[in-house]
Amino acid sequence: MATLIRRPLLVGGLGLGAILWLWANIQSSVSEWGEWVTLGAIAWGGIWWWRQNSASIPVETVTSPVNRETLERTFTQVEGAISELATEDIDVSSWQNRLHELRAEINRQTLKIAITGGKNVGKTSLFNLLSPDWQLVETPALFTPNPSEEIQSQIEEQHRNSDVILLVIAGDLTDSEYQTLQQLKKNHHHVILALNKQDQYLPQELPSILQQINSRITGKLEKEDVVAIAAIPQPIKVRKHEPDGTVDEWMEHRAPQIEALKTRLAQVAKASNVPILGTIQRQAEALQREIQAVWNQKRRDRALPAIEQYQWIAATTAFANPIPSLDLLTTGAITGQLILDLAKIYQPNQSFTLQQGQNIAGIVGELIVKLGLVELSTQTITHILKTNAITYTAGGLVQGISAAYLTRIAGLSLIEYFQTQDFNPEQGLNLEKLTSIIKQVFQQNQRTAFVQSFVTSAVQKLKTVQV
Repeated sequence: MATLIRRPLLVGGLGLGAILWLWANIQSSVSEWGEWVTLGAIAWGGIWWWRQNSASIPVETVTSPVNRETLERTFTQVEGAISELATEDIDVSSWQNRLHELRAEINRQTLKIAITGGKNVGKTSLFNLLSPDWQLVETPALFTPNPSEEIQSQIEEQHRNSDVILLVIAGDLTDSEYQTLQQLKKNHHHVILALNKQDQYLPQELPSILQQINSRITGKLEKEDVVAIAAIPQPIKVRKHEPDGTVDEWMEHRAPQIEALKTRLAQVAKASNVPILGTIQRQAEALQREIQAVWNQKRRDRALPAIEQYQWIAATTAFANPIPSLDLLTTGAITGQLILDLAKIYQPNQSFTLQQGQNIAGIVGELIVKLGLVELSTQTITHILKTNAITYTAGGLVQGISAAYLTRIAGLSLIEYFQTQDFNPEQGLNLEKLTSIIKQVFQQNQRTAFVQSFVTSAVQKLKTVQV
């Protein structure tokens, strides 16, 4: 059941000391930006503290080759995440079993190979030739227009669970193939680039193409991992001149030319178990993300009631208070109290100073101004009120609904940011990431049906306020 942190409707966060402190530190901003700009700025007070103390389960991104020490660190993180969820009265047995299976995989000796690539490059032919000797899977064709989510998910899963990726191409490396190669290497795959249909090139053309490919993958693949093959060489015409002067002609099929590829696969299999460790690392990270998603949802379920409660406190206060500048001050205090209560959900046993909130408020306020969210939300709300012929204390109504709306956007954006973005106190907020999240959250909550419903709910709540 979601936990709702209760506060008196017009009391929470409105202490006189907080108001005087806020007024002393943002008075110059009020005169410079105006009332609505300041609302946007102070509504974000306290972001630095919450991010610093958020209790997200870290997902380690490894760029160096995976080894046993790397895996043990990831296993430890997964175990910690499982233990944390176990305290929430959640059945974690399936995750424990999967982690146990991953640990056992370290001693696996047989390589799992995925054959992948675009259409008509010879994947199926190569699969048929290698399947007697290797554990293989053939992925659906890459680079097809508008692939379904099911197909895309299948490809990603097959890649994730394979130790070696045979990326089959039929000519010079295209941009799409190059991007795929980069992503596979980033995810710890051992990639072998198989240039198929080499028999279709003239003897003087093939070295030039291989040289061009090698020049593009320098630093990403070993030279030995670029192999020219011909899974199904084109038949050749044979002529035989008989003693009687007649000529017989027929098409003669040639044997596949894949010995170089078989040799390279054997070398990779014997050299080390690094490809296998890379697969286990990817699977452990996927398990970690799955657990993280469940934990995020648990915290979100607890945070949303708090956000809703404080958005209506902000609306009521801004609507009922006749002094515009004080409306902004009390709204900022309310948002600060919201952040404190959200922190109890995400990171208990931590404290926060108002000075930390002050330092970040100006930065985020400038960001909100640049995004134009205050103006856009006010215009949208005003339009809806006019369209529905609502004239009940119109000025205060717009301000109150806008205060609630911005409080909601702030809370939802904070949730999204702190669940996905690592934070280094010395480096501060990732403004690019925060900007992207704010835009996304604002767009999601700008849908006409939602805003109309939000405005209707706000009007009903504000009609009960005694002005």
